[in-house]
Amino acid sequence: VSRFEIDAEGDADIREVVASTIIASGWGLREMRSQALSLEDVFLQLTTSEVVEDDHPTSVPVTSADEAG
Repeated sequence: VSRFEIDAEGDADIREVVASTIIASGWGLREMRSQALSLEDVFLQLTTSEVVEDDHPTSVPVTSADEAG
């Protein structure tokens, strides 16, 4: 069982499009619900930030053979 969260801009109701795309792709759909943000949710999003630690850096420093030995 997988869970997905989709954020839509403004007042767009995209449930019908999302549901038909899921069904057309051959996936099962057990539940879909619309959830509006409360004033507290908006406040928390604006005043907090998450720090994501990446265990796999996207770049690795390269050293020459002279520096390594």
